[in-house]
Amino acid sequence: EAPRAAKRRRKEGAAQQAVRKARADRTALFQLAQLLCASVALEPVLKVLSSGHSGLCNLLAAVLKAALGSEACAPKTKRLLLAASPPLLLRAEALAGSSGPVPEVLRAAADDVVASVKAMTRDYFPLTSKEYRREANEYATYIDLLTGLFMALEHSAPSMRLLEVLYTTLRERNHREEHRIRGFVERFVRNLVAAGGTRAAESFNGLLERFLDEGLDDRDEDNIRFAIMEKLALPLLWQLTSSVEGCVAVWTAHWSRLLHLADKDNAFRNIRINDVKGLGLKMQEMACVYGALEILFVRTPEPVLRERIVRLVPAGASGKPWGTFITTAKSALSHQVGMDRLDPKVPRRCFVRIYSALSASVCVTQTKEQLYTRWLFGAGLFNDDRMMLIEPWESRPLDLSNLQPDTNFFVFPRPPYSFAFLTAPSAVGRRGGRRRGGGLNTLAASDGTLLGAGLWAPTQGVSTVVGSLGSLGGGADPSQSSNVFRRSAAGFAASTLKQVLPAAHQRRFA
Repeated sequence: EAPRAAKRRRKEGAAQQAVRKARADRTALFQLAQLLCASVALEPVLKVLSSGHSGLCNLLAAVLKAALGSEACAPKTKRLLLAASPPLLLRAEALAGSSGPVPEVLRAAADDVVASVKAMTRDYFPLTSKEYRREANEYATYIDLLTGLFMALEHSAPSMRLLEVLYTTLRERNHREEHRIRGFVERFVRNLVAAGGTRAAESFNGLLERFLDEGLDDRDEDNIRFAIMEKLALPLLWQLTSSVEGCVAVWTAHWSRLLHLADKDNAFRNIRINDVKGLGLKMQEMACVYGALEILFVRTPEPVLRERIVRLVPAGASGKPWGTFITTAKSALSHQVGMDRLDPKVPRRCFVRIYSALSASVCVTQTKEQLYTRWLFGAGLFNDDRMMLIEPWESRPLDLSNLQPDTNFFVFPRPPYSFAFLTAPSAVGRRGGRRRGGGLNTLAASDGTLLGAGLWAPTQGVSTVVGSLGSLGGGADPSQSSNVFRRSAAGFAASTLKQVLPAAHQRRFA
């Protein structure tokens, strides 16, 4: 029982105020919560639960329901129980389902904990993260419960039954607790991959199915399907392909499906001419699909692609999987009827993603210079205003007065340009501010790609790209580089920048 409070506040009852001031770790319930948290990783406990032990299943469900619904239970205790009861029951349910029918008592207990968590989010979570003031007690309670919910989802994988309660949090743009969300994604991915076995692959499959479920479409912007893919599935795919065997497994399991989704004829087949909403959603879906394909080509070494992948996946019309993809991506880089009625950010993001995936496939498989100078950086492709591959200069002006003859362009600040949530956790401070440091820790943008962020450097295929196309030493003139891709990009960028520079800066830039 919580001690009595000395005063009663208007916005907080005496009981709640006393609970917050009390030492939660002195209660028996807190000690039980700690014990349950420690047992989440114990396989014998999971086996007992998966066998349908009625006493233990009912205890976990009842304790969680009573604690979350009680005002006398401290938020720290609720956080620990959230991190313990749902993972134990949901992982046991997944374990039992993999070998046969799930015992009824276990299924009922799992349903109860999911219902309890949903009731908690309905009662304690704000509609937006900025609804409460930071110093308010309600906001402190929300942070405790959000942290417990993150821990519950991390430890419940491959079960995704709790993902639904995070929809509002994941889809919110510029969330006040962005650093916590990024930290959660980082731990979620790391723990899944470190666990070994099939947990990471099964979790990616579950996330991919959620992404393709068009029944989740409830809005044009901040759609939860695309938030799931961008913020959870793509970072997980990046880690799944960190090894050669991981690359082979992902190619074998998902290549044919992703290639089918990337084909514009399949994507826009059922879109009516006047269906602007459907066209916008489909383009956002294609942007996510090409993000996954870009990761496959960036992470897969050329020898593995030519010696193993080519024998395991359908070759397609061109005779080689990458040739079929290049043809498909080139076809997708075209204006569709009705795009002019969309928000320009939607088609631009889609086209930039397609172009980046196409660039990755070309760099890992092609060595002919004309493919880079005349086509990949051809004026016809970049000067098409409908494609919007280059963001209008006026939309994000930079201070060009910083350009000096001795400017070190390897550290010159640029707009962020990489996958959202992929490398950002170590670059974001507690209040959302930037920490010191550079390299791969660029704060990610939601519409970015891997192309310009330096994220190709630590990939599996980097030796292939450097070996076949040349390398660029630190401080060297990009226009003199033997790297075909870099030289072509530098030449095009120089000619474009000269056109937009004010007259006073042209001589300095030259």
